[in-house]
Order: sequence, then structure tokens, then C-alpha cells
Amino acid sequence: MNKQKKSYLPLWRCLLPAGWYAVIFRFSAQNATVSGSLSDRLLYRLLHAVSGAFRSLTAEGQTAVVEFLSYYERKGAHMFLYFVLMGLLLFALRPWLTSAPKRAAAAIAVCTVLAALDEFHQTFVPGRSGQPSDVLVDLSGAACFLLVWFVVRCVWQTCRPAS
Repeated sequence: MNKQKKSYLPLWRCLLPAGWYAVIFRFSAQNATVSGSLSDRLLYRLLHAVSGAFRSLTAEGQTAVVEFLSYYERKGAHMFLYFVLMGLLLFALRPWLTSAPKRAAAAIAVCTVLAALDEFHQTFVPGRSGQPSDVLVDLSGAACFLLVWFVVRCVWQTCRPAS
């Protein structure tokens, strides 16, 4: 009984990446007008708060800047969402895959499937389209997390005192 209870105990960890993917799915379910409006408003507010040069532009100038930067904001959002998802997946898989390379491979496989599923889902949302290139952007965010994770692991293993 104790062994069976112990094997199910780590399942709560799976709720974290599942919940985060639900957030990603929810953003993907927004139609193009809602999605564009949300990201443009966020970018406008951020630029207005941090840049005196932006505040001094005319309304047309501000609109042009926001339109130009919107593409990069969206790609950055893709990368951020999958950067976080990769971290949550690595955390969730740890009880079952103690080998770091195997855990990383499993997590990147899950991220690939979820990114492709997300883009496929967008083909059914009005005004949106699934883009294979966005899967690559998503995976670059996941890869960035893996890079940071491996560097931190290497530094930790090198710098920790010997037992």
C-alpha cells in the first residue's frame, strides 16, 4: 500500500504544466481581433510607462511604433510561454526520469507535440492561422530554458563541495 501511494504522490506535479498549457490554449483560442487588441494595449502601456520618447510622439507615431514592435512582442510571448512550460515539465518529470538528458528529451518531445497541437488548434479560431514557424519559435523558448538549466546544473555540480 505504501509503495502504491508513493508512486501516485508525484502526479500533482503534472497539474502545473497542464495548468500552464491551459493558459496557452486559452490565449490561442482568442480570435485575431481580441488577441491583437490585447497585445497592442499591453505594448502601448509598457512603452508609455517607460519611454519619454514614446510619450512625445504623435498618436500616429505611437501607433506606427506599436505596429512595428507588435510582431516581436508576439514572438517573445511565444518564447516566454514555452520557456516556462519547459521548466514546469522538467519539474513534473523528475520523479519518473532521474536522468537529466532523458528528462530533457521527454520534455522537449512533449513541448513539440503541444506546440504543434496549439498551432493546429489556431486553424479553427476566426482570424488566426496555425504557423509551423511558430512551433519553432515556441521550441526556441523551450530550448532557452534547457540551455539555462544545463548551465546551472553544470555550475552547481562543479561548485558544490565534495562530500
